[in-house]
Amino acid sequence: MDNYKYLKNILYHIIDDMNNSCSLFCENPDTDFIRSCKLDFKTTSILCMETSSLKDKFYQLFDYSSTTPASSTFV
Repeated sequence: MDNYKYLKNILYHIIDDMNNSCSLFCENPDTDFIRSCKLDFKTTSILCMETSSLKDKFYQLFDYSSTTPASSTFV
């Protein structure tokens, strides 16, 4: 179990580093991820690695709220 926690910490550290320079990973660095929104770069990166459906992950992430964004906002 310690290996799992260790690897998870490394992964989150890498995602944080990527988040600090997210313009390198965007098609349009002048416009992508510049506003404060529900789906920031870090959240989007983590969602891309999930195995369940995007709709289910959105509902879990936003606690099944009525303000949950539609899956089409991700695309």
